[in-house]
Amino acid sequence: MTENCSLHELIKMIGNGDNPTAYEVLYERMRQPLCDKLMWNYRRSLTKEDAEDIVQNTFIIIERYASSYKGLHSEASARNWMYKIANSEAIKTINMSKWLLNTIDDPGDGTQSERNSAVPDGSRRTFGLIQEGRRTVEERAERSISMKEISTSFQRLTVEERNMLILRFEDELTFEEIGHEIGRTKPRAKQIIDGLVGKIRKAIGVDPSRR
Repeated sequence: MTENCSLHELIKMIGNGDNPTAYEVLYERMRQPLCDKLMWNYRRSLTKEDAEDIVQNTFIIIERYASSYKGLHSEASARNWMYKIANSEAIKTINMSKWLLNTIDDPGDGTQSERNSAVPDGSRRTFGLIQEGRRTVEERAERSISMKEISTSFQRLTVEERNMLILRFEDELTFEEIGHEIGRTKPRAKQIIDGLVGKIRKAIGVDPSRR
């Protein structure tokens, strides 16, 4: 019975597609441990709801890539493999939220630009620290709330929509490159991404038309 199988065995079963209950058993066994791990690691950046949404997406990825799982025959290796996926998804979500929050704070030309990125990674982090130092306590509290709201709004997008934003703001692809990835024209890719950013801005109470 799958209830008595190890995590390693369950992942292999999911990858082979030879046991339809393996996914359910793995989900029930690891959903809460993954949520707890994320909340412990990122308790200052994620809400409980954020962590739960990230774990949902983590299991989608686990199911998708279970066939390529190369872990050792042990609980620790299987557990670490799942933790790494969840951690990667959490970092993507947090980084995306930070970028979008900076866009909302100081939009500039943001998604309207065809540059790969408004500010290089290192400079972007420095810019964030400089801006933070100029804020009042109340403004910092509002920024913290917005961070959580953005993260929640981002997780509410579909996997495809999140991936498009990741291609743009995490991988720093141009609209032309994204259009090639998704089989759309450059103007259409730009239109979709601008729409997604506007959707998030509207969800957290920021006028989507403000630039």
